[in-house]
Amino acid sequence: MSASTASSRKGTAAAAASESSKITSANEADAVIIERLLQGAYHLPGNSYLQDLRQYFLNTHPLLGICFSHKLHPINGKLRLLFFVGSLAFGLAITNIIYVAFVIDNSKYDASYYSIQTNHTVTGFTNIDSQLTQINVTNGMIVLWTLGGVLNAFYDALIWTLASCKCFGKNEGGNDRIRFYVIMLIVLVVVTGSTLIVLVRATLESNQQTEEVATKLEIKYTPNAESYRFLVSYAVEVALSLSFWYFVIGFVLFTGVLGCFKYPILGGRPYEMKALEQERLQTPGESKSSTNV
Repeated sequence: MSASTASSRKGTAAAAASESSKITSANEADAVIIERLLQGAYHLPGNSYLQDLRQYFLNTHPLLGICFSHKLHPINGKLRLLFFVGSLAFGLAITNIIYVAFVIDNSKYDASYYSIQTNHTVTGFTNIDSQLTQINVTNGMIVLWTLGGVLNAFYDALIWTLASCKCFGKNEGGNDRIRFYVIMLIVLVVVTGSTLIVLVRATLESNQQTEEVATKLEIKYTPNAESYRFLVSYAVEVALSLSFWYFVIGFVLFTGVLGCFKYPILGGRPYEMKALEQERLQTPGESKSSTNV
């Protein structure tokens, strides 16, 4: 065997070994990312503050997470759809709970808080145009869109925190199934609860008659208007929860102010960065100047 052939073979073997080492390192890096994603981490290795904020919302948001979650994220689309269904069901329950609470408390749910006149005739029928040309924001809507939206966003954050609980262990087949069934059970309970509160509202209105309920609340009842207002109120509550309140609550959790930066989950990204730094310093052979945190 010539010297050039032996040298060529050695070079090929070295290249293969180098490539294998790169693949192993990449697999190890991916495993770390997957584990942190599974834990609902605020920080991923190598990310800046803004990158972490972006990945946190894209991975945990009930709607955005379905389409824009990390490609390595172990929580699949089926579980995320369950999250979203649960969020919609919780919003439905909150919408009806607030309405029933107003009725029981003899408060004015439909008392106008703010009214917008469009002064535009659409159909030519006075009764219909009087509804279509006036937009009323009621006391009930204000409570629903603030308190209701906040509670809905808290539910979304809580269900995600539960799904990321370390009690489920690592990303393995059996643990994945347990996680799926636990979340499914919670969503079923929420859906059942929302259905029951809808029935309570329907029964309340049926027993007292809609006109009587309207009289009790000192509002003017218009046929078919109640269902329209309910759908609008519910749709706006869900939209505000997903597009505004979730980001507000998520940012508060991310910054860690609720946990004074020193408690898990509530301590946010600052707590995780401190914990990772301590872990790195306690690991033999790790350089203090390491940036892969």
